[in-house]
Amino acid sequence: MQNSKETPSWDDLRVALAVARAGGLAGAARALGVEHSTVYRRVNELEERLGARLFERDRRGYRATLAGEALIESAVAMEAEATRALRRLAGEDLRPEGPVRLATSELLAYHVLPRLMAGLIAALPGISLEVQVSNTLVDLDRREADLALRVQTTPPEHLLGRRVAMVGYAVFGAPSLLGEGPVDPNTLPWIGFDSSSAHCSSARWLQSRWPDARFVTRCDSALTIHQLSAQGIGLSVLPTLAGASDPRLRRLDVPSSPPEMPIWLLRHADVAQNVRVRALAAWLGDHLQETLTAMAAEGDDRVIPVVPAHEPGHEGVEQRAVRGDA
Repeated sequence: MQNSKETPSWDDLRVALAVARAGGLAGAARALGVEHSTVYRRVNELEERLGARLFERDRRGYRATLAGEALIESAVAMEAEATRALRRLAGEDLRPEGPVRLATSELLAYHVLPRLMAGLIAALPGISLEVQVSNTLVDLDRREADLALRVQTTPPEHLLGRRVAMVGYAVFGAPSLLGEGPVDPNTLPWIGFDSSSAHCSSARWLQSRWPDARFVTRCDSALTIHQLSAQGIGLSVLPTLAGASDPRLRRLDVPSSPPEMPIWLLRHADVAQNVRVRALAAWLGDHLQETLTAMAAEGDDRVIPVVPAHEPGHEGVEQRAVRGDA
Protein backbone atom coordinates (compact mmCIF):
# COMPACT_ATOMS: atom_id res chain seq x y z
CA MET A 1 0.00 0.00 0.00
CA GLN A 2 2.85 2.32 0.90
CA ASN A 3 4.55 1.75 -2.49
CA SER A 4 1.38 2.65 -4.44
CA LYS A 5 1.18 5.90 -2.52
CA GLU A 6 4.73 6.81 -3.43
CA THR A 7 4.34 6.06 -7.16
CA PRO A 8 2.55 8.87 -9.01
CA SER A 9 0.53 8.03 -12.09
CA TRP A 10 1.05 9.64 -15.48
CA ASP A 11 -2.05 11.77 -14.83
CA ASP A 12 -0.42 13.03 -11.64
CA LEU A 13 2.75 13.89 -13.55
CA ARG A 14 0.78 15.70 -16.26
CA VAL A 15 -0.83 17.94 -13.65
CA ALA A 16 2.48 18.75 -11.98
CA LEU A 17 4.10 19.42 -15.35
CA ALA A 18 1.28 21.74 -16.41
CA VAL A 19 1.55 23.74 -13.18
CA ALA A 20 5.31 24.04 -13.55
CA ARG A 21 5.06 25.21 -17.16
CA ALA A 22 2.26 27.69 -16.49
CA GLY A 23 3.67 28.94 -13.20
CA GLY A 24 0.25 28.70 -11.57
CA LEU A 25 -3.09 26.97 -11.35
CA ALA A 26 -5.08 29.05 -13.83
CA GLY A 27 -2.70 28.49 -16.74
CA ALA A 28 -2.40 24.80 -15.91
CA ALA A 29 -6.18 24.44 -15.84
CA ARG A 30 -6.45 26.01 -19.30
CA ALA A 31 -3.74 23.74 -20.68
CA LEU A 32 -5.37 20.62 -19.24
CA GLY A 33 -8.93 21.64 -20.07
CA VAL A 34 -10.15 21.29 -16.47
CA GLU A 35 -11.35 23.57 -13.70
CA HIS A 36 -9.00 25.62 -11.54
CA SER A 37 -10.28 23.79 -8.44
CA THR A 38 -9.45 20.42 -9.99
CA VAL A 39 -5.79 21.33 -10.46
CA TYR A 40 -5.64 22.72 -6.92
CA ARG A 41 -7.05 19.50 -5.49
CA ARG A 42 -4.83 17.23 -7.60
CA VAL A 43 -1.65 19.05 -6.60
CA ASN A 44 -2.53 18.92 -2.90
CA GLU A 45 -3.42 15.21 -3.12
CA LEU A 46 -0.18 14.43 -4.94
CA GLU A 47 1.92 16.24 -2.34
CA GLU A 48 0.08 14.42 0.44
CA ARG A 49 0.62 11.01 -1.16
CA LEU A 50 4.31 11.66 -1.78
CA GLY A 51 4.88 13.26 1.60
CA ALA A 52 6.78 16.10 -0.05
CA ARG A 53 6.09 19.70 -0.96
CA LEU A 54 6.37 20.05 -4.74
CA PHE A 55 5.64 23.76 -5.14
CA GLU A 56 6.22 26.95 -3.22
CA ARG A 57 3.16 29.20 -3.32
CA ASP A 58 3.47 32.97 -3.32
CA ARG A 59 1.82 35.95 -4.97
CA ARG A 60 3.84 35.35 -8.16
CA GLY A 61 2.42 31.86 -8.56
CA TYR A 62 3.73 28.33 -8.09
CA ARG A 63 7.49 27.62 -8.13
CA ALA A 64 8.84 24.07 -8.06
CA THR A 65 10.84 22.97 -5.02
CA LEU A 66 13.84 20.65 -5.35
CA ALA A 67 11.51 17.67 -4.96
CA GLY A 68 9.17 19.19 -7.52
CA GLU A 69 11.97 19.76 -10.01
CA ALA A 70 13.01 16.09 -9.75
CA LEU A 71 9.43 14.96 -10.37
CA ILE A 72 8.99 17.35 -13.29
CA GLU A 73 12.22 16.15 -14.88
CA SER A 74 10.82 12.62 -14.89
CA ALA A 75 7.53 13.87 -16.29
CA VAL A 76 9.29 15.65 -19.17
CA ALA A 77 11.19 12.47 -20.06
CA MET A 78 8.01 10.38 -20.01
CA GLU A 79 6.15 12.94 -22.12
CA ALA A 80 8.95 13.04 -24.69
CA GLU A 81 8.98 9.25 -25.04
CA ALA A 82 5.19 9.07 -25.36
CA THR A 83 5.25 11.82 -27.97
CA ARG A 84 7.91 10.01 -30.02
CA ALA A 85 5.78 6.86 -29.96
CA LEU A 86 2.68 8.75 -31.11
CA ARG A 87 4.59 10.41 -33.95
CA ARG A 88 5.92 7.06 -35.13
CA LEU A 89 2.42 5.60 -35.12
CA ALA A 90 1.06 8.62 -36.99
CA GLY A 91 3.71 8.20 -39.66
CA GLU A 92 2.57 4.63 -40.36
CA ASP A 93 -0.90 5.67 -41.58
CA LEU A 94 -0.99 5.09 -45.34
CA ARG A 95 -4.39 6.59 -46.11
CA PRO A 96 -5.07 10.29 -46.81
CA GLU A 97 -7.99 10.14 -44.42
CA GLY A 98 -8.55 11.26 -40.88
CA PRO A 99 -7.79 14.31 -38.75
CA VAL A 100 -4.92 16.72 -39.32
CA ARG A 101 -4.23 19.43 -36.77
CA LEU A 102 -3.15 22.72 -38.30
CA ALA A 103 -1.85 25.45 -36.00
CA THR A 104 -1.89 28.99 -37.32
CA SER A 105 -2.23 32.61 -36.26
CA GLU A 106 -5.48 34.53 -35.88
CA LEU A 107 -4.53 36.59 -38.94
CA LEU A 108 -4.28 33.63 -41.31
CA ALA A 109 -7.18 31.76 -39.71
CA TYR A 110 -9.55 34.72 -40.00
CA HIS A 111 -8.62 36.11 -43.40
CA VAL A 112 -7.11 33.29 -45.46
CA LEU A 113 -8.45 29.89 -44.39
CA PRO A 114 -12.12 30.70 -45.13
CA ARG A 115 -11.16 31.41 -48.76
CA LEU A 116 -9.32 28.10 -49.01
CA MET A 117 -11.72 25.76 -47.25
CA ALA A 118 -14.16 25.01 -50.07
CA GLY A 119 -11.37 24.01 -52.44
CA LEU A 120 -9.59 22.07 -49.71
CA ILE A 121 -12.68 20.05 -48.82
CA ALA A 122 -13.33 19.25 -52.49
CA ALA A 123 -9.72 18.19 -53.12
CA LEU A 124 -9.19 16.22 -49.89
CA PRO A 125 -12.62 15.01 -48.72
CA GLY A 126 -11.16 12.35 -46.44
CA ILE A 127 -9.22 14.81 -44.29
CA SER A 128 -10.83 16.37 -41.24
CA LEU A 129 -9.03 19.64 -40.56
CA GLU A 130 -8.68 20.70 -36.93
CA VAL A 131 -7.56 24.33 -36.80
CA GLN A 132 -5.79 25.58 -33.67
CA VAL A 133 -5.75 29.38 -33.63
CA SER A 134 -3.22 31.20 -31.46
CA ASN A 135 -0.62 33.91 -31.82
CA THR A 136 1.65 31.78 -29.60
CA LEU A 137 3.86 29.34 -31.49
CA VAL A 138 2.88 25.73 -30.89
CA ASP A 139 5.47 23.10 -29.98
CA LEU A 140 5.61 20.61 -32.85
CA ASP A 141 8.19 18.58 -30.91
CA ARG A 142 5.51 17.82 -28.32
CA ARG A 143 3.01 17.10 -31.11
CA GLU A 144 0.70 19.96 -30.17
CA ALA A 145 -0.11 20.07 -33.91
CA ASP A 146 0.74 18.14 -37.08
CA LEU A 147 1.34 21.22 -39.24
CA ALA A 148 2.05 24.84 -38.45
CA LEU A 149 1.33 27.72 -40.81
CA ARG A 150 3.38 30.64 -39.53
CA VAL A 151 4.42 34.11 -40.56
CA GLN A 152 8.03 34.25 -39.43
CA THR A 153 11.45 34.99 -40.84
CA THR A 154 13.43 31.94 -39.77
CA PRO A 155 11.78 28.73 -38.52
CA PRO A 156 13.57 26.26 -36.22
CA GLU A 157 16.20 24.32 -38.15
CA HIS A 158 15.08 20.88 -36.95
CA LEU A 159 11.59 21.24 -38.43
CA LEU A 160 10.76 20.26 -42.01
CA GLY A 161 8.84 22.55 -44.30
CA ARG A 162 9.02 25.23 -46.92
CA ARG A 163 8.24 28.83 -47.54
CA VAL A 164 4.85 28.70 -49.24
CA ALA A 165 4.06 32.40 -49.71
CA MET A 166 5.06 35.97 -49.00
CA VAL A 167 2.76 38.43 -47.28
CA GLY A 168 3.06 42.15 -47.94
CA TYR A 169 2.27 45.01 -45.57
CA ALA A 170 1.01 48.56 -46.07
CA VAL A 171 -0.38 51.54 -44.17
CA PHE A 172 -4.17 51.67 -43.94
CA GLY A 173 -6.77 54.04 -42.55
CA ALA A 174 -10.52 54.68 -42.65
CA PRO A 175 -12.02 57.33 -45.01
CA SER A 176 -13.39 59.22 -42.00
CA LEU A 177 -9.81 59.73 -40.83
CA LEU A 178 -8.11 60.31 -44.18
CA GLY A 179 -10.52 62.65 -45.96
CA GLU A 180 -10.21 63.20 -49.72
CA GLY A 181 -6.83 64.69 -50.53
CA PRO A 182 -3.21 63.84 -49.79
CA VAL A 183 -2.58 63.16 -46.10
CA ASP A 184 0.38 63.67 -43.83
CA PRO A 185 0.79 60.59 -41.58
CA ASN A 186 2.71 62.69 -39.06
CA THR A 187 -0.44 64.66 -38.28
CA LEU A 188 -2.75 61.67 -37.78
CA PRO A 189 -3.15 59.26 -34.85
CA TRP A 190 -1.72 55.75 -35.09
CA ILE A 191 -2.54 52.33 -33.72
CA GLY A 192 0.70 50.57 -32.91
CA PHE A 193 2.17 47.27 -31.83
CA ASP A 194 2.73 46.68 -28.12
CA SER A 195 6.10 45.81 -26.59
CA SER A 196 5.69 42.06 -27.28
CA SER A 197 5.62 42.79 -31.03
CA ALA A 198 8.14 45.63 -31.10
CA HIS A 199 10.80 43.35 -32.60
CA CYS A 200 8.86 42.52 -35.77
CA SER A 201 9.97 44.08 -39.03
CA SER A 202 6.75 46.06 -39.57
CA ALA A 203 7.00 47.68 -36.14
CA ARG A 204 10.65 48.59 -36.75
CA TRP A 205 9.81 49.95 -40.20
CA LEU A 206 7.09 52.17 -38.74
CA GLN A 207 9.44 53.45 -36.03
CA SER A 208 12.17 54.23 -38.57
CA ARG A 209 9.88 55.98 -41.04
CA TRP A 210 7.74 58.01 -38.61
CA PRO A 211 9.69 58.14 -35.34
CA ASP A 212 7.42 60.93 -34.04
CA ALA A 213 4.16 59.09 -34.79
CA ARG A 214 1.45 59.76 -32.20
CA PHE A 215 0.03 56.45 -30.94
CA VAL A 216 -3.42 56.56 -29.39
CA THR A 217 -3.30 52.87 -28.51
CA ARG A 218 -1.06 49.82 -28.86
CA CYS A 219 -2.06 46.18 -29.17
CA ASP A 220 -0.63 42.67 -29.58
CA SER A 221 -3.52 41.45 -31.75
CA ALA A 222 -3.50 42.00 -35.51
CA LEU A 223 -7.27 41.51 -35.66
CA THR A 224 -7.85 44.15 -32.99
CA ILE A 225 -5.52 46.62 -34.72
CA HIS A 226 -7.41 45.98 -37.96
CA GLN A 227 -10.82 46.60 -36.42
CA LEU A 228 -9.72 49.75 -34.57
CA SER A 229 -8.28 51.16 -37.78
CA ALA A 230 -11.46 50.33 -39.71
CA GLN A 231 -13.42 52.34 -37.13
CA GLY A 232 -11.32 55.43 -37.83
CA ILE A 233 -9.34 55.34 -34.57
CA GLY A 234 -5.97 55.67 -36.30
CA LEU A 235 -3.60 54.62 -39.06
CA SER A 236 -2.07 51.17 -38.85
CA VAL A 237 0.38 48.87 -40.59
CA LEU A 238 -1.58 45.81 -41.72
CA PRO A 239 -0.95 42.82 -43.97
CA THR A 240 -2.28 43.64 -47.41
CA LEU A 241 -4.29 40.42 -47.36
CA ALA A 242 -6.31 41.94 -44.50
CA GLY A 243 -6.42 45.65 -45.24
CA ALA A 244 -6.83 45.57 -49.02
CA SER A 245 -9.78 43.19 -48.87
CA ASP A 246 -11.66 45.34 -46.33
CA PRO A 247 -13.85 47.98 -48.07
CA ARG A 248 -13.85 50.06 -44.89
CA LEU A 249 -10.15 50.85 -45.32
CA ARG A 250 -7.99 52.83 -47.72
CA ARG A 251 -4.32 52.13 -48.43
CA LEU A 252 -1.84 54.98 -48.22
CA ASP A 253 0.46 55.35 -51.21
CA VAL A 254 3.65 55.38 -49.16
CA PRO A 255 6.80 55.59 -51.34
CA SER A 256 8.55 52.79 -49.47
CA SER A 257 6.45 49.88 -48.21
CA PRO A 258 7.08 47.79 -45.09
CA PRO A 259 9.14 44.65 -45.71
CA GLU A 260 7.37 41.49 -46.77
CA MET A 261 7.33 38.46 -44.48
CA PRO A 262 7.47 34.79 -45.47
CA ILE A 263 4.79 32.28 -44.56
CA TRP A 264 6.19 28.88 -43.62
CA LEU A 265 4.39 25.54 -43.56
CA LEU A 266 6.20 23.36 -41.03
CA ARG A 267 6.00 19.83 -39.67
CA HIS A 268 8.07 17.54 -37.50
CA ALA A 269 10.24 14.90 -39.15
CA ASP A 270 8.39 12.10 -37.34
CA VAL A 271 5.11 12.88 -39.16
CA ALA A 272 6.69 13.99 -42.44
CA GLN A 273 5.78 10.71 -44.17
CA ASN A 274 2.19 10.65 -42.95
CA VAL A 275 0.10 10.58 -46.13
CA ARG A 276 -2.66 12.92 -44.97
CA VAL A 277 -0.18 15.43 -43.54
CA ARG A 278 1.80 15.40 -46.78
CA ALA A 279 -1.36 15.76 -48.85
CA LEU A 280 -2.60 18.76 -46.88
CA ALA A 281 0.84 20.41 -46.92
CA ALA A 282 1.12 19.97 -50.69
CA TRP A 283 -2.34 21.40 -51.34
CA LEU A 284 -1.78 24.44 -49.13
CA GLY A 285 1.60 25.05 -50.74
CA ASP A 286 0.06 25.00 -54.20
CA HIS A 287 -2.84 27.38 -53.45
CA LEU A 288 -1.79 29.79 -50.71
CA GLN A 289 0.25 32.30 -52.71
CA GLU A 290 -2.33 32.78 -55.45
CA THR A 291 -4.99 33.40 -52.81
CA LEU A 292 -2.86 36.01 -51.04
CA THR A 293 -2.02 37.74 -54.32
CA ALA A 294 -5.69 38.01 -55.23
CA MET A 295 -6.59 39.38 -51.79
CA ALA A 296 -3.84 42.00 -51.88
CA ALA A 297 -5.05 43.30 -55.27
CA GLU A 298 -8.63 43.85 -54.11
CA GLY A 299 -7.90 47.32 -52.77
CA ASP A 300 -6.00 48.72 -55.76
CA ASP A 301 -8.83 51.19 -56.47
CA ARG A 302 -8.82 52.58 -52.92
CA VAL A 303 -5.40 54.24 -52.65
CA ILE A 304 -4.85 57.59 -50.91
CA PRO A 305 -1.74 59.68 -51.73
CA VAL A 306 0.50 61.04 -48.99
CA VAL A 307 2.14 64.42 -48.68
CA PRO A 308 5.67 64.21 -50.17
CA ALA A 309 8.43 64.42 -47.60
CA HIS A 310 12.19 64.65 -47.93
CA GLU A 311 13.73 61.97 -45.74
CA PRO A 312 17.50 61.73 -46.36
CA GLY A 313 19.07 58.43 -45.43
CA HIS A 314 15.75 56.69 -44.98
CA GLU A 315 16.48 53.84 -47.37
CA GLY A 316 19.54 52.77 -45.40
CA VAL A 317 17.51 52.61 -42.21
CA GLU A 318 14.87 50.42 -43.83
CA GLN A 319 17.40 47.98 -45.28
CA ARG A 320 19.02 47.51 -41.89
CA ALA A 321 15.61 46.73 -40.43
CA VAL A 322 14.98 44.06 -43.05
CA ARG A 323 18.31 42.36 -42.56
CA GLY A 324 18.02 42.49 -38.80
CA ASP A 325 14.64 40.82 -38.61
CA ALA A 326 14.58 37.77 -36.36
